[in-house]
Formats: sequence, structure tokens, C-alpha cells
Amino acid sequence: MWPAYQYDRFLPDRYRSFQADRLNSRITVCLLALSSVLLMSSHFMGDPITCWVPAQFTKQWSDFVNQYCYVHGTYFVSLNESLPYNESERRKIPINYYQWVPYILAVQAFLFYMPRFVWKSLISFSGYDLAGAIQYVDGFWSTVKTNDATFKARIAAFEGRASAYIWDGLRLARNKSSRDMALYYTISTVIQSVNAWLQVSVSNRKKPWSGQIRVFDALVQCVHRKKRRPGFTNERAVSETPSAINPFDTASLRPFMIREEYHGNTWGNRFQVTGHFPRITHCDFNRRRPASVQLDTVLCVLTLNIYYEKLFIFLWFWLFFVAIVSTMNSVFWIVSLCATSKVYLPYFCNFFAILPFFISNTLP
Repeated sequence: MWPAYQYDRFLPDRYRSFQADRLNSRITVCLLALSSVLLMSSHFMGDPITCWVPAQFTKQWSDFVNQYCYVHGTYFVSLNESLPYNESERRKIPINYYQWVPYILAVQAFLFYMPRFVWKSLISFSGYDLAGAIQYVDGFWSTVKTNDATFKARIAAFEGRASAYIWDGLRLARNKSSRDMALYYTISTVIQSVNAWLQVSVSNRKKPWSGQIRVFDALVQCVHRKKRRPGFTNERAVSETPSAINPFDTASLRPFMIREEYHGNTWGNRFQVTGHFPRITHCDFNRRRPASVQLDTVLCVLTLNIYYEKLFIFLWFWLFFVAIVSTMNSVFWIVSLCATSKVYLPYFCNFFAILPFFISNTLP
């Protein structure tokens, strides 16, 4: 078996310094958290839904209809089809996901931060203050870099103090039988990889024969406590409920569908026909009369779906990229951990020659 240290010769220098953990726990977390905050603010400071009410409605009635349809949810019926007379028949494609998208993005951000939290928790049991050592080395290297002009003098000063500090700390940790820092970090990389692929799998279609409700669909139904008719099984829910309830479960998020974005109105028309991220939906509400209850149906414009469409397409590609990078990083660390042998000793002797480069590229 080839030693794991030889694998990095096939990788460019720029990629060697690329940190998969920073991509997961910082960049992706900030991206998802920022998206969640911006979308949440649009729910309160903007007009997430606008319904076309009859002309005789006052402003109070119009505001009430907008709030009612936003909270209660709308349903999709293609404009190419006639609206069914039966109320339950036309509400078979409910659109309830848009209220919960900011919260789901926040949960995703939390899940991407979890591997970093696990790593910090595990390293606290190793007996070695890794964060303190890095901070000390970084501060000392900054001092050496400022005072010593030549690189050779910097390395000599660095090896004289910082290397001894690190080796003493590692020796103390070894005496405490805490030799599992590499294992702990490998576990965190595996968690990163698994989490990234799970995030991607949520955005993809479940097999129709799996007999399971989609994750996003199940979450929305759990929140709404949706009641099923007797005999309405999970298999029927998947087959009878179109994927419009779950925009993640669409071919529109597949890479080969992006070309439709650049062909006129094909992209927008497709969503209006299939119901994936629909801009125009319907909403029913009851209006009480002195002697009866009147059912009114209005058209509503979901402005948020314009942003959701572009955001989820971008997130699909981003999460796929993060999953690939995390998997490569995880495989590298697993191979490195399993291939540990005496052949590594000469390479550890040169560790301090590359440590300044490592610090300058990993510390914020």
C-alpha cells in the first residue's frame, strides 16, 4: 500500500492549503445563516404574498386576506387547467413550504457547524491544549517575523522556542495516554462528509417505490399536523401528491435543467405548468354572511418563490461541491490514519519547516 503522505504530490499547492473544515463550518454556515436572516426579514418587512381581491373589498379586508392566505397556505392549480368545483379536490397540491424555508436554512447552518463542535468537544478530552498552542505559535511567529529580517533567522528562532513548546505539550499529552487527536479529527471529517451528503440527498428525489414521504414534505406535514384520510397511506401520498409540495423534489434542481434559464420564458412557464416554485397560486377563504357562509377564491402572487428558485438552485450546486470536497478530505485523513507507520518519521522531522506556512493559511 502506498503511504498516504505521497498522495498530496498529485494535488496542486493551492489545493493543499484549502481547508475543508473552514468550508463547512465557516463559509457554508455563514452563507446559510445569512440567507436565513435575509429571507426571514422579507417575511416581516416586505410583502411575501399579495392576493388579488374583489374590488368591493376594503383595505382592511385586503390585508386580512393576505395575512390569512400567508398563514393558512395556498394551493396550486395550473392556469392551463380548470379549477375543480370540489374544494378538497383542488387543494390536493397545497403550497405550505415557503413559511418554513428560513427556519430550515437555519437548521442546515446548525448542522454544518456540528462537526466543528464535535471536534472541539473531542479535543478537550485529549489532554493537549491545541487551540492555546496554535495561538502561542501564531503570536510568536508574528513577533519573529517582525524582528528577524531573514527567513533562516526566523526559522532558527522559531525552532528554538516554539518547537520545544509544542513537543513538550505533545509529550505531556502522550504521558496522559491521549494519543487520539488524529482519530478525533478524522471522526469530525467523516461527520462533515456524511452531513454534506445528507444535505444534498434532501434536495434530491426519493425513489417513488421507496414507500416513504420525502423529508421536507414530512417536516411540513409534522408542523401542520396534517390529517390523512382513512386508508391514505404513505405510498399513496407519494403517488397522489405531486412534487409541487416539495420544490426540492424536482428535476428543476438537476444540473441539466439550468440550460432552460437561458431560453426565453421556458423556465418560468415550466414552473407555472408543473407547480415547482409557482409564482401564482390560489387561496380559499370563507366569508360569513347573515344567513350563510360564502366561499371565495382569490389568486395570490408568491413573490418569495422568485428568490427561492434561484437560491435553491445555487445551494444545490454549493452543497454538492461541499460534499465532494468533504469526502476527499475525509478519505485522505482515513487513509493517513490507517497507513501510519515508521516511514512517517523522516517527514515529521521537517514539520517545523512548513509550520509557518500552515499557520498563515489556516488561522483567520
